[in-house]
Parts: sequence; C-alpha cells; structure tokens
Amino acid sequence: MANPPTTKAEKFIEDNKDRPFLLHLWHYNVHGPWGFKEELAEPFRLKKDPQGQQDNPVMGSMIKSIDISLGRVVDKPKELGIY
Repeated sequence: MANPPTTKAEKFIEDNKDRPFLLHLWHYNVHGPWGFKEELAEPFRLKKDPQGQQDNPVMGSMIKSIDISLGRVVDKPKELGIY
C-alpha cells in the first residue's frame, strides 16, 4: 500500500539504523482535502455507531490508512532488529 510519507519514514529509519535518531511523521489524512481508498471505506459503510454520532465511512477509511501507516513505521525497527 503506497504512502509516500510512510515510505520516506521507513527509508529514514533504515538510513539511520546505526545511530540514535528522532523521527517526526505528521499525517494529514484526516484533514482536507479528503482523499481515501475506496477499498478501506467499504467496510465502514456497513458499521453503525450505536449512539448515532459517527457515520462517515470516508473518515473511517482515512483513520484506517493512518493505522496501516503507523504499523509499517513501528514494524520497520523490529525488522531491522533495533526496536
């Protein structure tokens, strides 16, 4: 799943694996302009908030994209043995 900022973060971790580093990764996914992956939005179309406050599958898919991205960033140091 392509995400240029996430890919750059993974490369930064790889490039700096032999020394201390600090990585700031800012996600803009939940801010405008809204962009989303239809395949991630579809499961959220079927979900309903029992309190009736959340009913936006696009927002759900955008948050899911952030979850996937953060998972990749957390997995990279594990993969490199520096976690």
